[in-house]
Amino acid sequence: MGETRIAGLAGAEAEAEKANHYTWNLRVNVAVELWWGLGLALVSSSTIVPVCLSRLGASARLIALVPGITFVGMALLQLPSAYFTTRLRHKTLPTIYVHFPVVAAWLSAGLVVHHLGAARPDLAHTLLLVCLGLASLAGGVGIPLWADYLNRQTPAHARGRFFGWAFAAGSLAGLGGGVLARFVLDRLGHPMGFAACFYVAAGVMFVGLLPYLLVREVVPEPTGFTSPAAFAGHVREVLTRRGNLRRLLLVRCLMEAGMMASAFYAVRALAVGGFSDSAAGTFTVLATAAQAPMMLLAGYVGDRYGFRTVLAAGGLFATLATALALFSTSPVGFYLLFACVGCAVACDVVGGINLVMAMSPEDDKTVYQASYNTLLVPIRMAYPLLAGWLADACSLPIVFALALPLQATGALAALLVVRERAGPTPAQGES
Repeated sequence: MGETRIAGLAGAEAEAEKANHYTWNLRVNVAVELWWGLGLALVSSSTIVPVCLSRLGASARLIALVPGITFVGMALLQLPSAYFTTRLRHKTLPTIYVHFPVVAAWLSAGLVVHHLGAARPDLAHTLLLVCLGLASLAGGVGIPLWADYLNRQTPAHARGRFFGWAFAAGSLAGLGGGVLARFVLDRLGHPMGFAACFYVAAGVMFVGLLPYLLVREVVPEPTGFTSPAAFAGHVREVLTRRGNLRRLLLVRCLMEAGMMASAFYAVRALAVGGFSDSAAGTFTVLATAAQAPMMLLAGYVGDRYGFRTVLAAGGLFATLATALALFSTSPVGFYLLFACVGCAVACDVVGGINLVMAMSPEDDKTVYQASYNTLLVPIRMAYPLLAGWLADACSLPIVFALALPLQATGALAALLVVRERAGPTPAQGES
C-alpha cells in the first residue's frame, strides 16, 4: 500500500507531510470519485430511485421517505463509528472495508427489482426502501472514518480545492452515469432497466474502492479515547460549549426543508412535463453537468471567501429549484430545475463538509462531523414524514410552497449567523 507510516506526526510536521503528498493523493481520490460518481448517478435518490418507486406503485408517502431514509441512515450510527475511528491508527483498509456493505445493498436492490418488480411490485418497493436504508446506514458508518482519512491527506490551506477537484471528477463521471441510465431505461424499460442500473452501480462502486490502496496516509499522534464514557463526555462538551456548531445546526434545520421538496422533483416533472421513464437519466445528466463545474468553483470560493458563502449559495440554488417545481409547466423549466439541483448539491457537499472541518480543532474533526450529522437526524426524519402526509392529504404544490420560504430563510441565515473558526479542543471526558 502507499501509506506514509510516520509515527507521532503532529502540528506543522503533519501539515508539511500532507503538502508533500498533496498532488499524488489528489490524483488517487479523483480516481475514486470517478468510479463512485458513475455509480451514485445510477442510484440517484433525486431521480432514479423516486421514479423506480413510482413505477412500482409506491404511494407519495413512501416516495417522500427517500431523502429522509438516505440522510437519517447516513447519520444514525456516526457517533459510535466516530468512537471506534479515533482508536484506529491507520485508516486505509478500514475505509475500504466499511464500504463493502454499500456495494452489497445496491446489488440486492438490483435483485429485488429484477425478480419482484413485475410479479410483486408491492413487495419490491418495500424491499427497495430497505436496500436504500442499508446502503445509507453502511455509508454513514464510514463517514467519520472517511472524513478523518481525507483530513490525513489534505493540508488545511488547500482543503477546499482538494474537495472541489475530487468531487468535480465524480460529477463528471455522473454525466456518464446519467447517459447510461437513460440508454438502459430506454432500451430495457421497467423493471429490468432499473435493475440494470442498480447492478452496474454496485460493480463500479466496488472497483472505485481499489485506488484507496495507493493513498499516502499521514499518520498523526493517536488521540483515541480511553472508554465510551470518556468519549460521551467529550461529545457533550463539544455540543454544549461550541456556539459555532450550534449556529450551523440551527441554519441547517431551516435549509433541510428542501428534503420535503427534493423527493418529488422527478415525480412532478414526469406528471406535468409529459416525460417518459428514461427522462430520469436526462435529469441526472443535467444535475451532474451543473454539479461538476460548481464543485470546482465552490472549492476555490470557499478557500478564499469562506465556506458559509458556499453553503448560502447552495441554499439559494435549492430555493430556485423548488420554485421551478412549483411554477414550471414546460420541459425547459424542469431541465433548469435539475441544473439548479446539481448546483445546490455541489455547494452543500463542499460547503457543509468544509465548514465543520474549519470550525473544529485539528485533532477533533471526526467527533465534530459525527455530532453535526447525528443532531440533524430528528429534523431529517420529520420533514419527509410531513411531506408525505401533505402530498397525500393535499397536493405536491402545497409541499413545494411550504419548503420554499424555509429554504430561502436558511440561505440568508447561513450568511448572517454562521461563524467560521475553530476553538480549542475540549478536554477528553470533561463534563
